[in-house]
Amino acid sequence: MEWDDGSSLDPAKLSDTTDMDELDQDRPEPYLLAGDEDPDLATVERDDQGTSYVLPFSRVYMADLFDIVMTPHLAVYHLPTRMFLDKHVRLSRISSSRYEATMATWLQGEPSPSFNFWDMVSIAPWSFVMVFLALAYFLLVHLGGEQYHIQHIMARFS
Repeated sequence: MEWDDGSSLDPAKLSDTTDMDELDQDRPEPYLLAGDEDPDLATVERDDQGTSYVLPFSRVYMADLFDIVMTPHLAVYHLPTRMFLDKHVRLSRISSSRYEATMATWLQGEPSPSFNFWDMVSIAPWSFVMVFLALAYFLLVHLGGEQYHIQHIMARFS
């Protein structure tokens, strides 16, 4: 969220002796920062026309509000219901194979399904292949006996 709205401190103006009060005076108006209580929340909820003036949000306030911990970050807001459907959209939800189904779900005002087994497989497919091979080997040794143990198999080739 790169906004040129004055809510961010200019790194060029910072030095070891910079007074933070001076920088705050350079800003055109106060911004809500992370952890601040929004004093205008009740005003916004009562204002159906959207004409009331409220304090602007800074980037850190928005990141705190949406629980953003890393980038890229995608949040989905549904205008008709005025609700966030998803705040942490996984990239697998918007992959080429699932894009249309995900968009249809969001357009109906429903959140994405929760994290499931197929999401895990799509994130780390080789890990699941290795788990499957290890499980198959375990069952082979357990049901077939010691003759299928790796030491006995390797001894045949040496």
